[in-house]
Amino acid sequence: SFGSERDAAFEHAKTRTKVSVPLPNGSIYVFNKDVNIEWRHGILQVPPERQHNEGRISIIAWGKVDMGGKL
Repeated sequence: SFGSERDAAFEHAKTRTKVSVPLPNGSIYVFNKDVNIEWRHGILQVPPERQHNEGRISIIAWGKVDMGGKL
């Protein structure tokens, strides 16, 4: 994440538990397949009173590694 700070939000699909994490300029976060399946996730919209003209760029990379049952 580059530019203006945003919050990454996660909501558990079954319990509806919510967690958010601030993403300041230059930050990165990762999660595994289980988190992707069990949690809804996204970047929260900025409320109107906090909006400004500073931009933000998000880079998303998906990957998969076949570990062949090994850690």
